[in-house]
Amino acid sequence: MIKSKIRVYQMILQVLIILCALTGVGIEYIFSTGTILQRMQIFSYYTIQTNLFAGFGIGYILLAGLYPAIYSRKYMEIISLSLTVWIFVTFAGYHFLLSDIWFPSGIRGVANIILHYATPGLLVLHYFSGRKVLFKGGFFLVLYPFLYFIFSQIRGQVSGFYP
Repeated sequence: MIKSKIRVYQMILQVLIILCALTGVGIEYIFSTGTILQRMQIFSYYTIQTNLFAGFGIGYILLAGLYPAIYSRKYMEIISLSLTVWIFVTFAGYHFLLSDIWFPSGIRGVANIILHYATPGLLVLHYFSGRKVLFKGGFFLVLYPFLYFIFSQIRGQVSGFYP
């Protein structure tokens, strides 16, 4: 009985994560200005990428839980932990480095809160809810944020645009 309640709780969290992540990205895209190419630049931001990964990754985990034929516990743990680490980097990077210099208002302010606080908070809560916590593959977990940082620095030097 307790396991089924935890599973329902996790499914609710999964749906909330999917809604938050994709809604935040959608608001950012819809309310960004400029040409289509300029608007597409938002997809080069780490925040947008990790929220998309979170939305689609948790969507996959939700479907895998509903259809056990595609479920692999090993891969679900790796996906879940990777998403949690990556989105936590989004939260920490924004909160400690950018929140004093970037604070949009209006609907984009709502998207900002969703993308930098709500989705990361829900994903961390999801990871730690009702499971044995695994911390395996530390190097590979930080590989994406590290490579993104290196890529964005090189791209910025070449193009003058730092996402």
